[in-house]
Order: sequence, then structure tokens, then C-alpha cells
Amino acid sequence: MIIDRRRFISITAASAVFPGAASSGTLHRQTGRALGAATSMQLANTSADKARDAFAIVEAELSRLERVFSLYDPGSELSRLNANGYLAAAAPELVSVLSLCAGLHHATDGAFDPTVQPLWAHHAGLSKGSRPQDLVGWDMVTVTRDDIRFAKPGMQLTLNGIAQGYITDQIAALLRRRGFRQVLIDMGEIAAI
Repeated sequence: MIIDRRRFISITAASAVFPGAASSGTLHRQTGRALGAATSMQLANTSADKARDAFAIVEAELSRLERVFSLYDPGSELSRLNANGYLAAAAPELVSVLSLCAGLHHATDGAFDPTVQPLWAHHAGLSKGSRPQDLVGWDMVTVTRDDIRFAKPGMQLTLNGIAQGYITDQIAALLRRRGFRQVLIDMGEIAAI
């Protein structure tokens, strides 16, 4: 059996976070989808009722965050920004992630650039634009607390390289605030409490 990196990390983290929980029957699992990818969450050493409540709260928060970050939901804030080149009154989570993107763009001398969505769409055969490279460049994105703007029509962002980690961190923090101490989360990135 070949195990990929993600599966190996999950197995290793589960072993460290849940020693003996699986055999004692106190492990509660839920799987689903978010941002177009499979998700999973495991809670150990809690009651079935508390686990069920936690799963419902996490599902609601995931739905809310998908309405901000999803490229798969045409009504999400990111999809509307990509379609219109402008978004007023963006969610604070989107502004926060875009601020992080700006810092990463600067720290990597431009290697991290979430404006590459037009290139990806072109190479995937999803767009017919003849010069998608002209639509790439973080310096053509303006983010303020009031709005987000692209300098050129046709520009788009992909936050796949960062949104899943942000969402994973937000879900982990939510569960920590609710008192959970043995958790393994995979929302596109893996976190353990």
C-alpha cells in the first residue's frame, strides 16, 4: 500500500493526538466537502451529544467561510470579486487573508502571487484570453477596509494556496474556544489539538 504525504500526516497526527481513543470507542468522526475538497474532523474523549453539537457548529462555520472564499460558489465574495473586478464591504476574513497574501508576496519577492487564476484558467482550457499573463500581478490589486479592486478587467484571484489553511486554523480556534482538547481536523490542511 502506498501512502501519500497527506495520509501519512493524518495517521501520524491521529496517533499522537488520540492514543487509545479509537480502541476505547470515544472517537467521533465527520467527513464532508469544503472549497471543492474532502474534509474530515475527529473528536476524542467527548460525548456523542457534544460531538454532534460541535459538528453542527463547524458545518455552519464552514458554510459561512465558503461564502467568502469558494471559487466553486458563484455567489461567494471571491467569485463576485473575480467576476466584477471590485468588491465593496468585503468580509474581514477576506481582507485578513489578502493582507497575509500581500505580506507573503513581498516576503517571497513575488513568487507567491494569488493573481495567477487567469493563467490557470487559460492552461486548463477554461478561458480563451490570448494574453492571460497581462492579468497577473499583485501590484494591480488594491485592498482597503472599504473595498477590493483589480486594476484590469479580467483579473482574478485564487486563494487555494492559503484559504484552506486559514479555514483550518479558524475551525481549530473555534473548537479550542469550545473546550475541545483532542481534535484532528483536515480542511484541506491538517491541524491537531
